Amino acid sequence: IIDDTVVIGGTLWSELDPVYEVLIQAALNDFKAIKKFSLEQYKALYNLELENLKRQIDKFADQKTLILTHHAPTYQTTERWSQSPIKSCFCSSLEDIILDNPQIKAWVFGHCHESDVIHIGQAKVLEHSFGYYNANNQSFKPLHLEI
Repeated sequence: IIDDTVVIGGTLWSELDPVYEVLIQAALNDFKAIKKFSLEQYKALYNLELENLKRQIDKFADQKTLILTHHAPTYQTTERWSQSPIKSCFCSSLEDIILDNPQIKAWVFGHCHESDVIHIGQAKVLEHSFGYYNANNQSFKPLHLEI
């Protein structure tokens, strides 16, 4: 808790589209860089982190909340990946969590290597990532966020 704001953070992985799991496993660097990392482990991590996130949101239901994750809680900000069959390895559809929990004032994420700001209900949803070394997001600027 910082001042009057609860900060909840984690990787959050994403909910993989089962139709494209084989393609995702071949394309996503995580499966190459993390030794013995499987689709089953990825999905288990997502489910575990989502349940933990929901538990924390419920625990602090009466307090202003900022959420920080690596993966995106929505597909709405990912124009770069909108037509890609591997888009589910970057994003999940968690808009209902945001809409059902008005204490969530902002959700900041990266992973998509873009910068964008949208609103879901009363929450600011910010895609804010620098990108890879030598292939950074050219529109990235440090961010001052007031909620």
